[in-house]
Amino acid sequence: MHYAKPIATLMATSAIALGLTTVLQAAETAANDATISAPSAKDAQLRDQVSAALKADPGLAESRIAVDAAAGVVTLRGELRDEASVSRAMALVASLDGVKRVENGLEVSAGK
Repeated sequence: MHYAKPIATLMATSAIALGLTTVLQAAETAANDATISAPSAKDAQLRDQVSAALKADPGLAESRIAVDAAAGVVTLRGELRDEASVSRAMALVASLDGVKRVENGLEVSAGK
């Protein structure tokens, strides 16, 4: 029985190390998620540029289009009155400086 105390100490130390490793992994994951999801200043500027261009277009000014931008990829979401409006919004955004690709999340509203 003279091994009981060292074994208990070893088990306690292992449990603490395992718990600490789990906490550190969770903290690293949270930090990575925050880095990935936080928009850069360049992304925010592009999003604002796209939003302004959509609002300045007479055919789209009244539309409510949500704009997201990440690394030059712009995603548009919302409902527009017809396919022509969707095409117009996509073409307008694709023509802007800094836009590498446009993701279409726009839908044609059934009641409009």
